[in-house]
Amino acid sequence: MRYEFYRVWAKLESFIVKEGVLGQHDWDYLQELLRRTPRLQTLDVDFSWSKKSCFFLEPASFKSDRFHLKSLYLSQMTAANSHDIIEVLEPHRQSLQNITIRGLSLQADGYRNFIKALSRGFPALKEVSFKRIHNGGHFGIAAPGNPLMDLSDGLSFKIEECQGCMHIAGVSYSGPNMKAALEMIAANIEFPNL
Repeated sequence: MRYEFYRVWAKLESFIVKEGVLGQHDWDYLQELLRRTPRLQTLDVDFSWSKKSCFFLEPASFKSDRFHLKSLYLSQMTAANSHDIIEVLEPHRQSLQNITIRGLSLQADGYRNFIKALSRGFPALKEVSFKRIHNGGHFGIAAPGNPLMDLSDGLSFKIEECQGCMHIAGVSYSGPNMKAALEMIAANIEFPNL
């Protein structure tokens, strides 16, 4: 039975994990399953602010000889620093096309550094989305004068406004000028009270 499970599991192309109440052994088992998915192209993980999120995304689980991610969705994740996340993504530098980050808990400089690293070294990126930055972060005021809302530079962003406020809570970009778009997104991150 176990052999049959792993044989079928090896054909998996998309994997969704919703954290809930997983214990350390569950995370360890999920890492083992990831190691057995050579065809995996899409990974969607909602950590629900679990302190285990940094253990789940260990570089050993993401070796490039195992699979090459094309799409990655990370939600409600606590990370030690931006370098840790980039190290995890490094094996997928040439294949990663879509990345969505929702509720990543990093300080302002860490978030900026993460986005700048994406702009410098991930040539296959076609679509990025950053939503609901943790710790009150946002992408400036949703008003004329915000570069993310000014189309004069030829970049067109999809903007998600914060309910009940004027701040931009999320920004997405899909287009040919990914490097310039990511640099502009990084430059417009604001954290109140920091």
